[in-house]
Amino acid sequence: MKEVVAIDGPPGSGKTTVARRLSRILGYSLIDTGAMYRASALLARREGIPFEDEERLRDFLRTLSFDFVPDGEAQRIIVSGEDLEDLIRTEEMGMAASLISRVPAVREVLVQKQRDLGEKGRVICEGRDATSVIFPDARYRFFLDASVHVRTLRRLEDLQRMGSEARFSDVLEEVVRRDIQDSTREHSPLRLVEGVAYVDTSFRTVDEVVALILSRMGKEVPA
Repeated sequence: MKEVVAIDGPPGSGKTTVARRLSRILGYSLIDTGAMYRASALLARREGIPFEDEERLRDFLRTLSFDFVPDGEAQRIIVSGEDLEDLIRTEEMGMAASLISRVPAVREVLVQKQRDLGEKGRVICEGRDATSVIFPDARYRFFLDASVHVRTLRRLEDLQRMGSEARFSDVLEEVVRRDIQDSTREHSPLRLVEGVAYVDTSFRTVDEVVALILSRMGKEVPA
């Protein structure tokens, strides 16, 4: 397999921030699988397709093309030529993504699209089940995690930066609900599989997590 770095973990574990930093340092392309599910949920709703209608979802998602373009230290998701980045970064779309990801036909289509994006190599794939389903044979696989309290605080800070007046208790409820949904879904549940390096980010800075991953990859850590 061409060089792929797979980064897995629950919401708020820091996997998106870490993956973006690694992408910039290594010069690798980045596949944000969570953004792909959020975008799919948004567009399915726009088309009036119920999440229960697997056949319509499968046919619709097969028509879409996904791409990621740099945006400073971050990136933006472009779906069939439309920039959806700002529209998908809401708590509502996070929950919708968790729901649509439970549909086998959706996972079937998107996993194949994610693998296709990884074919060129020198890619970082970030998202739940990246290490267990999408790229189980990737040379480098990492599972990032953090306590529920820390993950809730991180998500709350993200929402507040976007102008939300969300409360800690509400965000905590959503984080716990998504954890349950993701870990108990029938297809591709969130889990730590054998051979994947576990990294607790609760009390580590982004720089420390990035340095740890680079070290395990045998790469030079920037000064």
